[in-house]
Formats: sequence, C-alpha cells, structure tokens
Amino acid sequence: MKKNFKSPLLPAIVLLFALSSCSSSSGIDDYFTFNLSSAHGVSLENGLFQNQPVIVPIAISIDSTSLATNGTDMFLVKSLKLNLLRLVSEEPSFPFTNIDSLIFSVQADSIGLEVLATYNGASDSLYYSNADFVQYWKAKNSTYRLTMYSSKPPSVPFSFTVSTTAVLTARPLQ
Repeated sequence: MKKNFKSPLLPAIVLLFALSSCSSSSGIDDYFTFNLSSAHGVSLENGLFQNQPVIVPIAISIDSTSLATNGTDMFLVKSLKLNLLRLVSEEPSFPFTNIDSLIFSVQADSIGLEVLATYNGASDSLYYSNADFVQYWKAKNSTYRLTMYSSKPPSVPFSFTVSTTAVLTARPLQ
C-alpha cells in the first residue's frame, strides 16, 4: 500500500519560479529603429599628405527636425550606430585605394575617443565597429573625424564626399 505523501517543497519551488519570472515592465517595449543619412563634401590640399596623417572634421547632422519627422525626440533616442560610411572621390586620378588606411571616429571632451569604422586600402575593405555612440551624439562638444594615411599623396587638390547612415533606436513621442 502506497502512502500519499505531499511535500510543501514542490509548491514553494513552483511559486519561487513564478515570482522570479514576473516583470515590472508593462509589456513589450515600444522602441523602434530608423535610418538617417547625411552627406558632407571635403576638399583637401595635396600638400597635406606629406608623411603624416590628415585629420578631417566631418559633420553628421541629426537634428530635431529629422527626429520629429520620424516621430521621436533626442531625449527618447536610446541607441545610435553607424550603418554606412561611403567615401566617393571626385578626383579620378586619386581613387580611395590610394589611401593606405582610414579611421572614422567620434570624440567628446568628457568621454574620450570611439572608433566607428576603419578602412584598409591594401584589401580595399571597410570594417564597422558596431559601437553605440549615442552618448557622443548627445554631448554638445562631440567631433566626428576622418584620419587618413597615404603613402601615395594626390598630385592635385583632392575633393570627396563622405556619406553616412546611422541606425537609431528610439521611443516614439507620446
């Protein structure tokens, strides 16, 4: 004959797991993602590439109008990542494969430097860091820049266009 044994341990364990899986959030997060693109023209004198890196400030313009168009505001943006960096030379005699290496970065006084992308001319390859740079973008003193190295400097003044696309994750305006 089997004895009907009831242990209080099993209900206590079930209750513990049920309580630990409860969330304090009100359901699914209402974050959404969208892309914002910008383009910036750059002109450089050919004498700048004399065995030294050339540092070029770049403007990434994400303003309140573009955020409002997407139904959000700066304080609601949670994440910002570089999704596209495109450099197009306007000088046919100086293609970007003449650039040995390039670093696209952002810096703010209070935060330091963050590398967003690097380019290797030997393999003609662009690598993205996948860094979230929202804190730099929200800082008022941030500067974006290209640092370029070339062992084959251009023989004439050099112009190119820098195009960027950033992926933003934000909450909608209520």
